Amino acid sequence: MTEKRLSRWYFGGIASCGAACCTHPLDLVKVHLQTQQEVKMRMVGMAMHVVKNDGVLALYNGLITCEL
Repeated sequence: MTEKRLSRWYFGGIASCGAACCTHPLDLVKVHLQTQQEVKMRMVGMAMHVVKNDGVLALYNGLITCEL
């Protein structure tokens, strides 16, 4: 008897979305760190600063406009 194999075409899309959700906040914090006039904060401090001032969703600012 032969097995019916299902195509898993959507795995690539799920992996891409997962990667974007993990790396975009890191990239956003990196850009904030690079644009500081003088070194005041490190990575975790800058991430906390962004979340405190703008909320958790601010870590994903620009994600929708970049991906479309």
